[in-house]
Amino acid sequence: MPYLGEASGDEFWQISSAVFHQAERMTSPGVAHYNDGRPHRTLDLETPTGPPPRASPPRTGRIVARPVRGRLHDEYAWLAA
Repeated sequence: MPYLGEASGDEFWQISSAVFHQAERMTSPGVAHYNDGRPHRTLDLETPTGPPPRASPPRTGRIVARPVRGRLHDEYAWLAA
């Protein structure tokens, strides 16, 4: 693979396209967590996509953590027994 400075026009766009898609794959879980799972203080602790559907917790069950971004954050949900 040539260095970026030595790449022709087509090679440059192939390299930059690959870098863009790799960056998109790496950041999409964080963007989803930021918009769907993380509470925002300015929105009265709701998410930008709106509040999740409210369901009463099951009579028996437990709370489970779903790791987000390699356990940097966790999202929690009820797991019915």
